Amino acid sequence: PGKDLPTGIRFASVETGHADEAEISGRAYLYFWPGGMTERAAVMLTRGDGEGDVDGDFMTVLVAPLTGKAKLLAGRHAMPRPRSDDEESERSDQEY
Repeated sequence: PGKDLPTGIRFASVETGHADEAEISGRAYLYFWPGGMTERAAVMLTRGDGEGDVDGDFMTVLVAPLTGKAKLLAGRHAMPRPRSDDEESERSDQEY
């Protein structure tokens, strides 16, 4: 079963490797495979209603594809998009 977010916290966006753009409404999916691998993702959380949001009201969870390890960052951050074959490689965890 899922877990509810605390009162006042909501998803601002979910950006994944399989989607061209971040999902800002409706449902978003982050796929996990046997062995713990997942896809690159950035899940942005915010407190408040979205009106007059300031950066201090946001937190981003970056998900590493090789291990599924998550890193919490204050503020709004986009999902890192690979620009070369080396950056796309999942042989080692990117430092995020």
